[in-house]
Amino acid sequence: MIFSRRILTVAAAGVLTCAATATPAAAAPWPFSLIPSLYGVNVHSGKCLVAAGDGDPVAQRRCDPEPAYRWRFVPVTLLGLFHLENEQSGRCLTIAAGGRDDGDPVVQAPCDGRLSRSWRLRDAPGAGIYVENVNSGKCLTIAAGSVGEDARAVQYRCDGAVSRRWSFRATPNGPGVVRVNGGRP
Repeated sequence: MIFSRRILTVAAAGVLTCAATATPAAAAPWPFSLIPSLYGVNVHSGKCLVAAGDGDPVAQRRCDPEPAYRWRFVPVTLLGLFHLENEQSGRCLTIAAGGRDDGDPVVQAPCDGRLSRSWRLRDAPGAGIYVENVNSGKCLTIAAGSVGEDARAVQYRCDGAVSRRWSFRATPNGPGVVRVNGGRP
């Protein structure tokens, strides 16, 4: 099962249509259960992105089937922008204080309209994809390219380094299921 940006965008358009025609009594959040929660696996370390406590830096750890390790791609626009919402906390991946500098920490915060909470997927050289922050134009990465446990997630320029590439999987050790513009999983 492969999800591409076009398919997710079309799915979001269908959801928008459904939400716009729903009765007020059924005005629940969009039915994002159509898009499964996925594990974000760093291509360099093979470890999963995990949500820590509220406001704490997001980190990488050995993959575990717990909800704190799973992320939903929640469409923000029909142009391929997403929130990455943690299944356990319901909070979104964001850059701390809306920062724009290399090394600014990635945390979780309430899902709202701030650009620092919106992300886009881009092709990366080799395996994996970039997860680029809309506000800063920088990529989700693991600090100093670490492969260690609890290494924190930060943003850094999208320069081809393998620590900036991600694979999103239905199971921690399964194949990548998100591809961008024909890229490899």
